[in-house]
Amino acid sequence: MTWLPVSAADGAAERQAVLGLVPDVHERLEEALAAAWAIADRDLLELCRRRIAQTFGARGADEAPVEARDARERAALEFTDQFVIDGAGVTQEQVDALQEHLDTAALIHFVHALHMVEAELRVLAVLELPA
Repeated sequence: MTWLPVSAADGAAERQAVLGLVPDVHERLEEALAAAWAIADRDLLELCRRRIAQTFGARGADEAPVEARDARERAALEFTDQFVIDGAGVTQEQVDALQEHLDTAALIHFVHALHMVEAELRVLAVLELPA
């Protein structure tokens, strides 16, 4: 349960109640997130979202470790781990490993989408809302 003084029956309603306290910001956040999910590989982004939620200790995050099933997912998770902890510390090797599986446009879209997902999860973690 969030520390903000809102009343909601479940996690989705709680999120709406809290973020609805600032409707303009909430609307822009939802638009940005919709755009992020539209431009990136949804399965890859969801995998990385789950990893970020675990990293932040987000409420409702999967407890089972998020693991890669192939080289593409492994490259994405390694990139994501570094990106979330210290974005300036992402190495050329991490970019190159990801670019083996994504063309330049897809890589750019993935990074922009990852940034939005990370921002969303940071907000949810601070407000103690479910991921």
